[in-house]
Amino acid sequence: MIPFKNHQSALKEISHESMAELLGASHDISLLINPDGVIIDVAFGADQPLRRVADQWVGKRWSETVSDDSLPKIERLIDAADSANGERRWRQVNHPSQESRSDIPVLYLAIRAGESDLILAIGKDLSPISDMQQQLLDMQHAIENDYRRLQHAEARYRVLFQHAREAILITDPDSGRVVEANPAAAELLHEKISKLAGASVYRNFADESQKAISDLLSAVRTTGRESQIQVKTSAEDREVWISGIRLQRENSRLVMLRLVSEDNARSDRLHSSNDHLVLELIQQSTDGVVITDNNGLIITANAAFTSLCQVASEFQLQNQPLDQWLGRAGVDVSVLRKNLTQRGVVRQFFTTVNVEYGAPIDVELSAAALETDASRRYGYVVRRVIRRNSEAGEYIDKSESLHQSVEQMTELVGRVALKDLVRETTDIIEKMCIESALKTTGGNRASAAEMLGLSRQSLYVKLRRHGLNNDSSD
Repeated sequence: MIPFKNHQSALKEISHESMAELLGASHDISLLINPDGVIIDVAFGADQPLRRVADQWVGKRWSETVSDDSLPKIERLIDAADSANGERRWRQVNHPSQESRSDIPVLYLAIRAGESDLILAIGKDLSPISDMQQQLLDMQHAIENDYRRLQHAEARYRVLFQHAREAILITDPDSGRVVEANPAAAELLHEKISKLAGASVYRNFADESQKAISDLLSAVRTTGRESQIQVKTSAEDREVWISGIRLQRENSRLVMLRLVSEDNARSDRLHSSNDHLVLELIQQSTDGVVITDNNGLIITANAAFTSLCQVASEFQLQNQPLDQWLGRAGVDVSVLRKNLTQRGVVRQFFTTVNVEYGAPIDVELSAAALETDASRRYGYVVRRVIRRNSEAGEYIDKSESLHQSVEQMTELVGRVALKDLVRETTDIIEKMCIESALKTTGGNRASAAEMLGLSRQSLYVKLRRHGLNNDSSD
């Protein structure tokens, strides 16, 4: 700092009011401090953000207004102001802010106020510079994060590009040269990747096909729309389908060529057609078809199963547990899953469909475990139970047959005592239910007990009583 050389004659005519205005205008903040280090007055420049904090400093010690790491700097500023020959330096002091987590940095210089014992501390608010530095740091972090994401995206692209089963050539339509080629393209064209990259894209195709490839590149480059042609390779005179897609890369436009041999194209069309026929058959089937995930949640169902459950659309069934619609909750589906895990297939499993409105419907279903690349799925084919009346030769619902059985039982009233009739009928029904459960579970007593809602010990007692205690294993 270089002061006026003749400051006594230069400044003696300036009044105290003018000096105060000069300090306020030339600096962001000015503090007047008594010998005890207490702030007795504060002056501000223009509308400063620091003013909202410094208005409360009057009457406090200067050291109480700064953060802990700035306390030694306050002592040095006061010592330099008290020392006659002390070297005065600007020092950065941080003031805690109540409105934000970061401190407010201020650059201070302390000097003795004339011949009095008061100290004048003038300061410059460094918040704008600090904010700019923080913005630069944030921008740098954002650039680094974007760069890392680009690196990861490029790494994923490289993995997919190198391991893709489809033959792919990235070409420059202006020069007609190959920029990149994957191993599948090298295998299809019977050429090394090192020789494909940088070479002309026309070199590996028959002469009569090169004009078609050139037209394809020009069309894709100009219109941006995907186009497809059939050409022949020069190696084995193989027929190949080529489709092109425009890619944007920096200031240039590249074209990605996808190569598919005629044999693979025919196979793809056949598989696509077959898949469509299978899906169409499932949708048109009169039997209900439903597929669930490994947790028993419905993935999809056809129109017949939707109609059987009496819901408006398939979307009402999706992501719903199959337990909600099939048999007793937590029992029938659990037994099915256990059998599917052990055998992979279940046939002629009798249960009920719990319809949205009305009584449950008796159904017979078959199920199979479906292994996929991701996880296991379960498929169910549900058919409404129709029983044949052997005398009339007609098909009737099971509910209708049950109604006739009840009528036959009522005819015995008066001939047999009620308690005997009830006991005998109960035993017959109990035996039939146990036999049906054992048949459904393939003789698995644990699953049969779970299906019947009995403990395993209770099932064993009933098996012995009805003479069904065979060698069926659990």
